[in-house]
Amino acid sequence: MQQVSAVVTREYSDWSVAPLPSNPAALWLHLTRHGSAIEIRYALDGVQYQMLRLAYFIPSETISVGLMCASYDGAGFPVTFEGLTIQSI
Repeated sequence: MQQVSAVVTREYSDWSVAPLPSNPAALWLHLTRHGSAIEIRYALDGVQYQMLRLAYFIPSETISVGLMCASYDGAGFPVTFEGLTIQSI
C-alpha cells in the first residue's frame, strides 16, 4: 500500500499517515501556519487538496521547516523536489 505522511516534531516526533490509491507520479504539499497550528494538505493533481494533518505548535515568531522522504522498508526510492516556495502571508 502506498502512503503519504507527515512527521511533526515538537519535543517528540509523531507520524500522520494517509493511504494512497496507487504510487502517484507526483505529490503536491501545501503547509500553512494559522497562529499556533500548522495545516498540512496534499494533492495528487496539484488542484484538489486533502487534509493530512493539523498540528499544534507553541506560538513563537519563527519555526523551522524542511522536506525529506523516507522509505519504511529501507529499500529507498528516487525523489525530486521541484517548485519549493516559502513565503510569509
